[in-house]
Amino acid sequence: MRKLLLCLILLAAAESAWSESAFSDFLRERMEWLMFQSDLEIDGEPILSRQLLPNLYAENEYQPLWGDRARLDRLDDLVAFAYQQGLDPVDYPLDTLKNLLPEEGLPEDVLSRVKIDVLATEILVRVTYQVRFGKVNPYQLFPDWNFDRELLPGEDPVQMLLGLIRANALNAAVTREIERGPIYQSMVRGLAEYRQIAEQGGWPEVSSGPTLRQGDRGPRVRELRMRLEASGELAASPDSEPEVFDDELLDAITQFQTRHGLDGDGAVGPATLTALNVPVQRRIQQIRAALERGRWVFEDLHKIRGRLVLVNIASAEVSVFQGREIIWNTRAQIGKPYRQTPVFRDEIQYLVFNPTWTVPPTILRQDVLPRLIADPAGYLAEKNMDLLNRDGQVVDVADIDWSTIGPGNFPYIVRQRPGPWNALGMIKFIFPNPHFVFLHDTPSRALFERADRAFSSGCVRVEDPFMLAELLFNDPGTWNMTAFQEILDTQQMRTVHLERPVPVFLMYLTAEPGADGSMRFFEDIYGRDRELLKALDAEPAFAPIQ
Repeated sequence: MRKLLLCLILLAAAESAWSESAFSDFLRERMEWLMFQSDLEIDGEPILSRQLLPNLYAENEYQPLWGDRARLDRLDDLVAFAYQQGLDPVDYPLDTLKNLLPEEGLPEDVLSRVKIDVLATEILVRVTYQVRFGKVNPYQLFPDWNFDRELLPGEDPVQMLLGLIRANALNAAVTREIERGPIYQSMVRGLAEYRQIAEQGGWPEVSSGPTLRQGDRGPRVRELRMRLEASGELAASPDSEPEVFDDELLDAITQFQTRHGLDGDGAVGPATLTALNVPVQRRIQQIRAALERGRWVFEDLHKIRGRLVLVNIASAEVSVFQGREIIWNTRAQIGKPYRQTPVFRDEIQYLVFNPTWTVPPTILRQDVLPRLIADPAGYLAEKNMDLLNRDGQVVDVADIDWSTIGPGNFPYIVRQRPGPWNALGMIKFIFPNPHFVFLHDTPSRALFERADRAFSSGCVRVEDPFMLAELLFNDPGTWNMTAFQEILDTQQMRTVHLERPVPVFLMYLTAEPGADGSMRFFEDIYGRDRELLKALDAEPAFAPIQ
């Protein structure tokens, strides 16, 4: 019956000339349909923002929100703005709307006017929603996602959207409402630069062959020069010999290696050659994925005005922010591909000096138990470990019948004593979480020199942990390296709580801007970009933010 009623109203509206009262009556009926029915389409285009539109139009007393052609024409710029953020213009029903518009002005019939107004509002809602919160709902990809994804206290989305619609400069108003900060804006500029490279034909491949080094000559050197000129690492010079690997080319390839997470040795070996021959479209996709991940967390990021620790898992780096500025950065070691470091947020609450290390269940089962059972006393002595019962008492391995011990029957705890041999080094940073992941020192310091630093069992090893400790305490008069050394010299474990917990974000960005604003790229070691890009290119959906 309700569908029949709507059809009769549609037929009547189609024959009605434009008037504010006719528009209001028809629009009210259309919004009531949205409130009580599961879906609504306009010329085959689904209306996704069904929870918001009725409130928007009710607040405007069911009058047109887009009452003049000039305001509607600004939607071209709005969709272009979304494209600049790495979003897909196909997600917005701009073509459907344009098909309803005459060459000039607005249609004379009520049905077309209502369709146009609703479609225009739908476009604005979709763009605003996706630019602010992301197109993809991270909870659908990552069940353990725990970053905030909510409106600010007291924020009214209806009033915010009405303000945007009424603004004279729509793009500028959206930019003010969804201000993202320098890192995000650098990625937007990077996306534009790499899209421009793609429009110019991309870059040529460098042929396979022996490692190229300074002083080499030949056609592959010419290819290398053309490749680096296309991506901007090398400026074209009429004075250079194209087939000579000279000083300028050395500087350019070293810069390229630094930007791509490679050993900066200036030699074009297999890893560097592979990175050089990654197509520009793939780099564009990496930036799009990074921008989407940024939209998921930058709402959180901008609420923080003090110190923040950010771990980029893909680049294996730890940074400290003060507000929106990076004040410190160091290398890290992250989880192996089969023991991946998870993405989540938490707060660093306390630091432990001279820590013990209790072997986690997975490492115990897969790595420790086979060697322990084979040689209990020898293994524990070699690793400076103790065997404890569930009450925390040290157990003599000679008192155990090891023939009864196995993965399914091991009623003990294996704990490593404090010292330079300890797997956690001399200090660890604790933010209690269900993943049993934290930041810590490590005795495996030589591994920080490697470009590929995926060596841990999931935790994050920090190259300069005591500098990080100073920054977290933020009280150099009391907490400095001299004070830390005094604690370490006791060889006793000590826990020190921070006066104010410091947020820590563990993120996964295979593309990010460097200090100079140029884009850096890293291998997708966990294969997480593929799933995200698939979702980013899928049909749009709309889940209202509370």
